[in-house]
Amino acid sequence: MGIAAAAAVIAGATVANTAYSVYSGQKSARMQKNAARTAAQQAETQQRQSERDFNRMNQKAPNVAAIMARNRTASSGGPGGTFLTGAGGAPVSGGMLGRTSVLGS
Repeated sequence: MGIAAAAAVIAGATVANTAYSVYSGQKSARMQKNAARTAAQQAETQQRQSERDFNRMNQKAPNVAAIMARNRTASSGGPGGTFLTGAGGAPVSGGMLGRTSVLGS
């Protein structure tokens, strides 16, 4: 084997080594890109789940006790208690009842 043949073998090995390095680098870059994409998807999924958990733990519920107390207070005026007359109902005075004009005037 001569010097030219040895140089050709070395050159071929160098080209093959360079080609493998390029291929390996590209493969590594693809793997990194896939890993980054997967990590981003997992982070987004985890964020959505934590938001769901937070919303489930902090649901707004009606204050039933306050609603019931307010209804009891409003109904204490009896059947005469309306928005227009108030809790005491309409005044029962002889001068206002039995008139035929509008609104008792």
